[in-house]
Amino acid sequence: MNKRIKVFFLVFLIVILGCFTNVFATNNSDAIEIGTSNLNGTAVNSAKVGNQLFHPEVGWARYDDTNPKMLFKGSFNDYPSNVYYNGSTKYGIGTALIKFYGSKFRILMSYNPDRSNSNFVTVDGTKIGQFDQIKGSLIPQALGFQENNLTEGVHVVQIDLGNNSTLDAFDIDDSGYLIQLDKNLTLNKTSETLTVGQTDTLSQVVVPDNAPDKSLTWTSSDPSIANVDTFGKVTAVKAGSAIITATTNDGSNLTSSCAVNVKDSNTTISLNKTTDNLTVGANDTLTATITPTDAVDKNVTWTSSDPSIATVDASGKITAVKPGTVTVTATTDNGKTASCNVTVENNTVNLTIFMQDSTTRQYTITKDEFTKFTNWYNLRANGGTFSDSYTFNLPVDASSSVIRRTVYFTTIESFEIISDDVPVEERNNTLTLLMKNSTIRKYSLTASEVNNFNNWYDLRSNNQTLQSYYIFNVPADDFSPARKDYILFNNITDSQVQ
Repeated sequence: MNKRIKVFFLVFLIVILGCFTNVFATNNSDAIEIGTSNLNGTAVNSAKVGNQLFHPEVGWARYDDTNPKMLFKGSFNDYPSNVYYNGSTKYGIGTALIKFYGSKFRILMSYNPDRSNSNFVTVDGTKIGQFDQIKGSLIPQALGFQENNLTEGVHVVQIDLGNNSTLDAFDIDDSGYLIQLDKNLTLNKTSETLTVGQTDTLSQVVVPDNAPDKSLTWTSSDPSIANVDTFGKVTAVKAGSAIITATTNDGSNLTSSCAVNVKDSNTTISLNKTTDNLTVGANDTLTATITPTDAVDKNVTWTSSDPSIATVDASGKITAVKPGTVTVTATTDNGKTASCNVTVENNTVNLTIFMQDSTTRQYTITKDEFTKFTNWYNLRANGGTFSDSYTFNLPVDASSSVIRRTVYFTTIESFEIISDDVPVEERNNTLTLLMKNSTIRKYSLTASEVNNFNNWYDLRSNNQTLQSYYIFNVPADDFSPARKDYILFNNITDSQVQ
């Protein structure tokens, strides 16, 4: 029974000691060495500044200068030599920052004739001392500075090293530990331009990823021009320049800045069209131009005053829905606007064909169908097709089947369509045309229209144009709506202008 109790007690001690060992190893996992004896074998710590201290004393843990949790700023090199602790030392000029939990620390360095005596130690923002690294010969692994009376807790030690100075190792309480410092801070932008009232949120990257404290303090060099909140959101207040700076809060005091240029909101916007005419189902894309060309925010929001007549998408593409008039407006983020008045018409035309036998044919067709008809006529008149006839596919409703009507080239005398696109002008000239079927047509024309007709007729007579018909604009009168008459060259026998 006693033997079993002894075995159980031994196992219990091993487990307990193992737990303490794990806790200790975790706290000191990156320490190179834990002190087991004092200098010269004394009962208590006896190392003094200037002594060579090749190993930490009892109650101390040593961290090499290569430890990644330390931060070096300035111009440093790792100088290799077996005379230094762990085979190398930091050598150069600049600042070393070390964050740790504990109540004491020691700085290990080397003396040499070319070292500096301008080495300063600051703890938690308060300068506490200065140490010298100059002696007549090389003395490596020497105790250069120590502080034994800190309150137990987290401290940041700043060591400002003069020219050619060294830092070989850093000793702290063996119950303490180093804390990872931020090593690098970058912002997503180093400069940007904003307009008054505009905002932008800067983002940051803090290295390494495992840094325990990545919090930042944001400041502006001139909040009256551009201010910044605790999340890095910049707001442009008035024209001018300001520097936005982010600073790490973990003691590394890393900074990264963005130069912000604020411009007055003096942008303007214009469209490539102020009016537009579309048929139902047709599309057109408006183009917005923002000035000046270097304007920061060129975002545009498109709206339609009546989407049931015409819609507009985010890129300015208009789609005609039904007949009517709407205003399409482009608006910048700073509230400037430009508009286009859009008229939507039915996609049909009322076509009247005058036949050689003086009869007429009347069809309501789509504009696409009318274009196909005029193209066919032009081709046939110029020998581009041998088809003597054209068949119209007429619009139908749900209650009727497809309706087709055919006309023959040689039977057509002229044709006309009802049109709203007829300019209102003073017409002081009368053109009289005698047609093949003895029909007489009269048109009131401007001087310009007379010249245009004569030029076309001469060109067609000499086979210098493929346009086989001339289009006359006929204004509305008390009896008829405005229309366009398509007079065919082959059917004109004579003309006279008065």
